[in-house]
This record gives sequence, structure tokens and C-alpha cells, in this order.
Amino acid sequence: MFSFFRRTFRRWARSSTRTGAPNATGRRLQCETLEDRLVPSITTRVGLVNATKPGTQTQVATAMSSNGSSVAVWTVAKHGRDTDVMAQRFDAAGRKVGGEIAVATGRNPQHNPSVAMDAAGNFVVAWTHDFAPNDTDVHAARFKADGSRNGNEFIVADTERNEYDPSVGVDARGDFIVSYTYQANGRDLDVKAVLYRSNGTAARTLNVATSSRPEEHSRVAVTADGRFAIAYQSLGNIFTSRYSSTGVRVGAHAVATSPRLESNPSLAMDNAGDVLVVWQQQYGHDWNIYGRKIAGNGKMGNVFAVMATPSIETNPSVAVDPTTGRAVMAYQGTVGWTTRVLVSEFTERQTYVRTSTMGMSLANPSVSAGGPWRRFLVAAQSTRGNGDDWDGGIFSVFGSEP
Repeated sequence: MFSFFRRTFRRWARSSTRTGAPNATGRRLQCETLEDRLVPSITTRVGLVNATKPGTQTQVATAMSSNGSSVAVWTVAKHGRDTDVMAQRFDAAGRKVGGEIAVATGRNPQHNPSVAMDAAGNFVVAWTHDFAPNDTDVHAARFKADGSRNGNEFIVADTERNEYDPSVGVDARGDFIVSYTYQANGRDLDVKAVLYRSNGTAARTLNVATSSRPEEHSRVAVTADGRFAIAYQSLGNIFTSRYSSTGVRVGAHAVATSPRLESNPSLAMDNAGDVLVVWQQQYGHDWNIYGRKIAGNGKMGNVFAVMATPSIETNPSVAVDPTTGRAVMAYQGTVGWTTRVLVSEFTERQTYVRTSTMGMSLANPSVSAGGPWRRFLVAAQSTRGNGDDWDGGIFSVFGSEP
């Protein structure tokens, strides 16, 4: 019986739901309960990331180095409106290294972090800093591979306007870029970015998307040699710009511009410069996850379905093994009042491999990949308290490519 279900699921997974034309109008996958019957590549049990349990832990982000070490960062609620940013390092085997790291503390709320690592395991964290109730800025800090702070916290953007929702990417040498949303005026939102050298010196400021339309929710991906791409959403569509290592734009792409609402982009790059963008797309009251590849030469592939079922799939995060190009997508699946995190794997040609369930009552995942053993890390926040953290914490699993 189980083998029949497994074969049936695989046939559905390879149907036109998994690949299709740019409007992704192929037959939608109508299978929801068989995913766990596939052999998962998750190799560790779900474990609690945060050591400090008082206060709700949310907004997790992850990064993995080419040496296999990784880090998770998140927001913790303190007293009143106050929030801080914390971090936890892991070794290549997925074991915690050291204790929690206080990334950003103090009396001002600090939240919504992003993190990226270089080849040696050094990492950069960027976050939103609430300077005043109506004035938000973007701050960042560099850390050494041992978790110690590398210099002082610094300001990425702090005009009288609101700057928020940062994303950070780092190349193998430690040069990095931070993108963010800039509130130019009222509902006019722009995407800007700052390119930094490994010593923290700002090298260039980029106007990624600064039209009169609202452009927001940017995400950055960087290759080992410093090329990078920035995806963002605007008026229900997804766009991506590609750049050289010096910040020169080499391509601009309308990734998803169907009549349906598309939002929440995430992207990743391999060492060849290929970009994989994923997003959520609305179908009436339903949401599904789709993706599209942009080759290093700028040619765009077809839109393909990551997961499109009658349940609601949202909040995607994508990671790509930099050497193989194989992809891992983590996202939130909701059926009724039940929310869980699913992990789908695809080959470098966007052929579906398998979907595994990370766990129930989890949401808003982040995934990162890399390392000599082709590992990946998925972390998510709990939607309710349990025995590990009574008011909700951050949980993680590790996996490896088959």
C-alpha cells in the first residue's frame, strides 16, 4: 500500500504542476498527506536553538559557510516594546558551539535580523533599529568565526525617513552587501543597498529600485567571487537585478508578473552565477510556492511549482548548494488551524526530488546550504509553547543532499 502511494505521489510531483509556462497554469498538485512517506534527507532531530526561554522568539534567519559551520539569528521579545537580536553558532555536524550571542541589545527595539557567512565562518548580521516610534534605521555588526564581535556596531542607513527590512549577503572573502527598504515618501517605497569591503568600509551605495511605485521586501544573494543579485516585490510582482562584484548592474529581470498576486521573494546563487528565485503566489484564498531560475548569462527559465496544494503555502526561503546547484526550499504550510514547515528539494535542473516535514506548529522558516558535505540548515519559530519553550522558541534541523 505504501509503495503504491509513493509511486502515485512521484507521478503527481513530476506532472505539469512541477514545471510549466511562465504563468504556471499547469495542473495543480492535489496531494497533501503523503509527503512524509518519502525518505527524508533531514539528518537530525528538531532541536531548540535559543537557550534563553523567557520572551517570545521570532524572525529567525540562518547562514552557512563553505566550511560547514552555520549560524542562526532571531528576535527575542523583552519588556514592553523592547526587542533584541540574538545568535547561535553550530559546527559542521549541527551541534551548538558556545552559548547565545547578544547581537543587538539596549533600550531601543531591534528586530528583523538577516545574516550571512564568508568561507572562514565569519559572519555579518543586519537588523532594523527603532530609533523612535516613527523613525526606523538599519544597523549591522561583523563577527569573527569564534562568535566574538569584530569591531563596533555600525549604521547602514539612518536618514529622517524610515529604513527597514534589511537583507545581507557575504562573499568568500568577507566583502558584503546590505539591501533594505527606504520609505521615500508616504507609500513610495524604494529598495537601496550598500556594498562593503571585508573591513566594514562602505564602498558603494546602490539605488536598486527607486521609481514612484512601491518597491520593497528585498533579498540578497552573493556568489563566492562577489557577484550578487537582489530580488524584490512591487505591486504584486517579483523583480530581480544582477550585479558584478563591484556593484555594476548586469541584468534586470521581471521574474513573476502574472495577473495573480506574487510576493515574499527569496533567492539564492551558485558559484556559476545562476540565480534561483522563489515566491508565494495567490489563487483566491489559497497561496502556493513557485520558482524561476536566471542563468548566469541572464537567460530566464520557466516558472515551476515548488508546492501547489489545496493547503496554504507561504513564506518561502531558498538555499542553493554553491557547487552542485541543488536547491532546498523551506516554507510554511497551513491547513485549517494547523501550521507546519515543509522542506522541498530540487536538482540543479529544477527537477523535484522530495518533500519532508520539519515539524508541526512551526512557521516562518529560513534555510541555508553549503559546506563540504552538502549540508543544509532549516530554522523556524514555534507558533505555540511546548515543553522546550513554554512561550514559543526557535527550532532547527540539519539535513544533507542524498
